[in-house]
Amino acid sequence: MIINPYLVQPSIPAFTGLLDTYSGASAAYSAARRLATSYTGSLIRVRRSSDNAEQDIGYNGSNVLDEAALTTFVGAGNGFVTTWYDQSGNGNNETQTTAINQPRIVNSGTVEKMNSLPSIYFNTTYFIRANFMSSATSATFFAFTAVDTDPPSWTNGGILSTLKQSSGANHVPYSDGVIYEAFGTNSRKTVGNPTNSLATPYLYAVKSVTNDYKVFINNSQFYSTNTNTVSFAHDIMIGSSDDGFNIYPYKGKISELIIYPSYPDKDGISGNINTNYSIY
Repeated sequence: MIINPYLVQPSIPAFTGLLDTYSGASAAYSAARRLATSYTGSLIRVRRSSDNAEQDIGYNGSNVLDEAALTTFVGAGNGFVTTWYDQSGNGNNETQTTAINQPRIVNSGTVEKMNSLPSIYFNTTYFIRANFMSSATSATFFAFTAVDTDPPSWTNGGILSTLKQSSGANHVPYSDGVIYEAFGTNSRKTVGNPTNSLATPYLYAVKSVTNDYKVFINNSQFYSTNTNTVSFAHDIMIGSSDDGFNIYPYKGKISELIIYPSYPDKDGISGNINTNYSIY
């Protein structure tokens, strides 16, 4: 009996995204990959420097950012992200319509990357969206990021501006190896030194719950307090923070940021992100 080899093909594993396993996110952004089987839209919308034309960029057959489509569209110039699409299904897309404030995804024809995967470079640039966490009483966020090696001396900004203790900015990694968080109106407090240089890509996670506030680097806790209060009263900003008077930008790269209105399976989510990006 002769078996036709074209009729016997190895099975292809079904796609399972992070949000398929860890559901319930309020918002989920990734410049590198598709996060849910239910999500069929684009990952980012990009403006190219050559003529300011814009185009949505989705994922390819491997469920990762379609870099070929991205570089074909941008060409030898720069590409800037105008919209970072929310993959949670809640439609909380982050946008930036002002060209000078748009973060970069392509630099002179080359895709920005961390650990060999696409990333968005923030250099006094940011996204902003009307507050979608105002009714939450707790929140957790996970970010794969790296602070630039030479942030401006006046940088006071954070990765994410919404998970607050008060009206002051918070979640502020600095490249000197110190992390600052805000406690009290417009105040800052040094909360710890991570074991790795913040110029190295790392997973940054923050649990923000009244009387239970924790910060993690690469899934290892290095700060905790049970004396805090929580207020989610501001617009959602990525790549910057706002004290009500000024915007303080972040300088560095962010590949992925996921926000939950609760305290989910931290170890499981951290493990998924680590496996994808080979962080620690």
